[in-house]
Amino acid sequence: MQHAVLNLCRVKLRDQQRLAHGPLAEYPNEDFGDEVPRSGNASGGGQPGWAVKCAPGGPNDYVYVIVQPVGWRPISELIGRPELAEDPSGRRPRRGCPS
Repeated sequence: MQHAVLNLCRVKLRDQQRLAHGPLAEYPNEDFGDEVPRSGNASGGGQPGWAVKCAPGGPNDYVYVIVQPVGWRPISELIGRPELAEDPSGRRPRRGCPS
């Protein structure tokens, strides 16, 4: 668990350094100050990510899903929506949106 948390800290520290160049487009937040904002379920890495409720539906039955670019086409085909792979609006503008 410490390794997982340390990895998450690494990303936020990297983004804090990048913040010197202005707001980060991969975060869904509109307001940026001097610190990297909290981003809720958004991955912050520029890839769409969200916590998805799983079966059997208990209070701890969630999985966090992040889809990297190389996996987008196979995922869109797997869910029966292959047209999403060619969607010109892209995935990043909709990041953090559970629908």
